[in-house]
Amino acid sequence: MKFVKYSYLKEHKLLVKVCKGEVVRRELIKEFQQAFTDINTDQPICILLDAREVNIKASIEGSKLYTDFFLNENIYKLVNQVAIVTDTPNQVVQTMMFIEGVKHLNKSIKIFSSTDCAINWLNTKTNIENIIKTLENLNQNDQHKKAS
Repeated sequence: MKFVKYSYLKEHKLLVKVCKGEVVRRELIKEFQQAFTDINTDQPICILLDAREVNIKASIEGSKLYTDFFLNENIYKLVNQVAIVTDTPNQVVQTMMFIEGVKHLNKSIKIFSSTDCAINWLNTKTNIENIIKTLENLNQNDQHKKAS
């Protein structure tokens, strides 16, 4: 991957992640593991994932890796909602396969084509402008932003 960056808005229990570049699936999973280690919460959180600049070829094998990670690492217990912002058919298909693989958990995971719609759906108490600014900062910085 070119990069995966995140910021955790602790007071709003919102993990904002930006992913860009060619997907290396196991690397992406490691990045998510690290984020959950860093935020160190036992409270359910919401996730806003901006994947619009991710180059991915949808595959069943890829979907299985993500689904297994979500199930086996018990990540699903720490997640209330996931909003994934996409802009290519492959991103949408890969996300839909993941959603299908975890639908029995009754988690709210949705695909969006705009960040505004995704933010509104998450319905966090965070000011929308604050989240958009966080996304802009993550898109500009060259270093990972750890839990805050």
